[in-house]
Amino acid sequence: MLFRLSDVYKSYGSQDVLRGASLQVNPGEHVGLVGRNGAGKTTLFRMIGGEETPDRGDVVRARGLNLGLLEQHVHFEEGVTVHEAALAAFKNLQEIEHEMHALEHRMAEAPEDLDAVLERYSHLQHEFERQGGFEYAAKAEAILLGLGFGRETWSLETEKLSGGQQNRLGLARLLLAEPDVLLLDEPTNHLDVNAVEWLEEFLASYKPAYVIISHDRYFLDRCCTRIVEIELGRTASYTGNYSDYL
Repeated sequence: MLFRLSDVYKSYGSQDVLRGASLQVNPGEHVGLVGRNGAGKTTLFRMIGGEETPDRGDVVRARGLNLGLLEQHVHFEEGVTVHEAALAAFKNLQEIEHEMHALEHRMAEAPEDLDAVLERYSHLQHEFERQGGFEYAAKAEAILLGLGFGRETWSLETEKLSGGQQNRLGLARLLLAEPDVLLLDEPTNHLDVNAVEWLEEFLASYKPAYVIISHDRYFLDRCCTRIVEIELGRTASYTGNYSDYL
């Protein structure tokens, strides 16, 4: 179990949004969350992420759960390029790589503590390989290209991107981070047809869990193996894709 919402209620003033909704997501599950506008889909997402608390009911998350939420308004550090923003998803690997380069310079100087330096280097090299260090740059490039960022855009500073481009870059960074569970709210917004098709293929073979809010029925058919419907504040779960749900 990654997270579980049990019999949750949520009201805003006199408006009852959730009235006993429940949802459990397990590792590797690919879930589509559907319902009319205002049914409470985004409220449920905010509860999963801890941004909202239920008026009644329980929200339980696995210990150390790494959640990845696709935000509607993405922010990047000033002066960072498109390529740098994507690679930032691999901050830990970049730090390991940087230390390995520093140790290589030290080894060339034949220091007195060479054995200790070699041992540290060997440990870092093992960690780098275990975490996919030799593939991360190529992976970042493939996802940038898939989401419509041609190589000519990689050197652009993120503040020069349009709002739609920034959202796409935020999605790229999220996919590269590979959290335990992705929470994607209308991920096909701001994507052209080619990028949507690429994302469908990417998610269909994605191993970690995700929950998608989308009004694109074909997209849900391609990506989801379970549909959860919110209606009148309650949830119902259906095995299969969107066509099976219908």
